[in-house]
Amino acid sequence: MKKNLLLFTVCYVAALSLIALASVGIHWAERETIARQEHNAEIINIAGRQRMLSQRIAGLYARAHIPQQADSVKAEVSQRLTEAMELMALSHERLAYTDLVLSAKAPLRSEIDKLYSGEIDLNRRIPDFLSLVQSTERAGFEKVSAVSEEADRVLQDLNQAVTVYEQNARIEIRDIENLTQAGVLLILFLLLAEAFLIFRPLGNRLHSAEQHLKTIASTDPLTGCHNRRGLMTAAQSLLAYFSRHRKEVAAIVFDIDHFKKVNDTYGHGAGDEVIKFVVDRALSRIRASDVMGRIGGEEFVIFCPDTNCDQAAVVAEKIRKVVEGTPYKDGPLDIRVTCSFGIFAMLPGKNPCPTHYIDRADEGLYAAKRDGRNRVRINRLPAETVPQITKSAAA
Repeated sequence: MKKNLLLFTVCYVAALSLIALASVGIHWAERETIARQEHNAEIINIAGRQRMLSQRIAGLYARAHIPQQADSVKAEVSQRLTEAMELMALSHERLAYTDLVLSAKAPLRSEIDKLYSGEIDLNRRIPDFLSLVQSTERAGFEKVSAVSEEADRVLQDLNQAVTVYEQNARIEIRDIENLTQAGVLLILFLLLAEAFLIFRPLGNRLHSAEQHLKTIASTDPLTGCHNRRGLMTAAQSLLAYFSRHRKEVAAIVFDIDHFKKVNDTYGHGAGDEVIKFVVDRALSRIRASDVMGRIGGEEFVIFCPDTNCDQAAVVAEKIRKVVEGTPYKDGPLDIRVTCSFGIFAMLPGKNPCPTHYIDRADEGLYAAKRDGRNRVRINRLPAETVPQITKSAAA
């Protein structure tokens, strides 16, 4: 029992630990999802800004080389052009040389390598574009056209970069979602496993333990038949059932004659064995539907459903004869005992009480003792005739 309890405890703690780990994993996945989305949003924002800057630089470069414009306007445009070029250079460094790109998912790393270091080679193209702008600040129409054409080519390449970054973001979201779903499924699996492998067996054990406790609470530990509490509960149900069906129930009360003498002569251990011996003989002579219990040291009660006084007297006489005719033997011990019986029977009323039956049958038992013991006496209702069954009459 202790080993099983320890096993249940270990399994329960292990399952709770796994659920806790899965919950932590889901929480981490949620935080990671938020962080990765911020990360990807930053990449896409920078790449989108580069696209805008490539067109802005081309436009500002063209405006800076418009003939016959005021020097102040030209200076302002040149200043804005320089700021845009510096910002584009910084943005390119962020994308090309930091973990924003290096942390991309494996399926897209080759695409990003192709964009920045391979066939397209943005690592070279963007610095070359900025150098072209710087080296042609005072050039003519041909240089303006060259800058504009190069800006369009850079824009196309940056559009492709943004597309790759967006694909990378979708892959990361999908991976995090899969991880979260796996964590949820793991928790559900663990809960089901706990329910079927831990709580269900534990519930069955608790139910068995509860039934065992009820049995202990209602069973006489010496004889195995009902104790007073169990007898009263069973008798109450029996009387209620036969009250509805309008059939008589008989109560047989009996005890062992001169039992104190048995204890004094042979000891209490032998007395207990004699009690078990008498109960075994009584149980062998009653029906499965009858209810028997021990209500005192050597006093017993049998409730017999669908039985009148005379029928109950026949049952009592059978028990009396088998007890009288079969001595208890154990080694040198040869103990002969007898029993006295009192009987009462009636139709159960609307609120039948087992105690009423026992008290009325007990009056018959007192009569049997007054008449010399080892006999059966019936305590009939006042309206009935009272033919009494004695030892000699029953024989």
